[in-house]
Amino acid sequence: MKAAVLNNFKSDLEIKEIDIPKITDDEVLVKISYAAVNPLDNLIKDGTINLISPYKLPQILGNEMVGFITSIGKNVKDFKVGDRVFARLSIDKIGAFAEFISINHTHIAKVPTYLSDAEAACIPLAALTFLQAIKLINAKSGNSIFISGASGSFGMIALALAKQMGFKIYANGNENFKQMALELGVCEYFTKNDDYTKIKVDFVIDSIGGDETFKQFKILNKGGKLVSLKAMPDMKFAKSFNLSKLKQILFYFAGLKLNNAAKKVGCEYYFMFVNKNGEELKQISSMLEKIKYHPSVGEIFILDDINKALKSLKNNNKKGKVLIKF
Repeated sequence: MKAAVLNNFKSDLEIKEIDIPKITDDEVLVKISYAAVNPLDNLIKDGTINLISPYKLPQILGNEMVGFITSIGKNVKDFKVGDRVFARLSIDKIGAFAEFISINHTHIAKVPTYLSDAEAACIPLAALTFLQAIKLINAKSGNSIFISGASGSFGMIALALAKQMGFKIYANGNENFKQMALELGVCEYFTKNDDYTKIKVDFVIDSIGGDETFKQFKILNKGGKLVSLKAMPDMKFAKSFNLSKLKQILFYFAGLKLNNAAKKVGCEYYFMFVNKNGEELKQISSMLEKIKYHPSVGEIFILDDINKALKSLKNNNKKGKVLIKF
């Protein structure tokens, strides 16, 4: 099979012919139809997240995919050959930029029937990120929540799921997405010229990072929580990720400024990194079947053009999720 392999950090991926992977008793073999290209892939490629999750090279990249099961292990009872499935791959076993992948059956879910393959490839990573963030901060139906950077691929599905889960939603993002956000159920949508610091909410999901994270502490009610996808990891995260004692100490200092800023306003700060979870993905599939949300598909490349796809994503000048079609 063909696969896109990273041989050296910060270098282009190489298209190689390698053996189709063998499966264990608990795995399925999936023929991939589409893989999504995410900012995480560029971070892994550049070696940026090696402190959190070190990758040994050579490594097939790709974190998110949709495809059809072609064979199953003897312990797999909940799927059959021919099932259309999607997944956010395990952090320690990525490899969606390939024609086939072996994957544990507990990491996958069946695709909602109304979604095309291309649309389905846009769902797992962003949707799981939102659901895991909500669980981390223990937000409940009826709570108010602010989602920053809501015009991106994460933000739009987060808005759709937040509405389905009964939250009172506030958000900011690109002007072009304002009408769509309001249609998805947002109470107030702020663009770059609007001041959102006058509102008060119970929770914040920050997908921007930098100075915006500190700005978002101002809108939290006392006792509120902010979870960031882009700011600095801290010791709580390091412990939850079972990192070494040394890394826990390093991340204590890395997240100190953010934790102090949270304490000043009587709130809590969290950093999260999304992981695989087939059961949560099944829950998401059930919600999507009810609301019939359609993600925005952007540029579509073939595997031979994987490096062009990664560069296009970095330029961030196109609408919708960047995909690889097999």
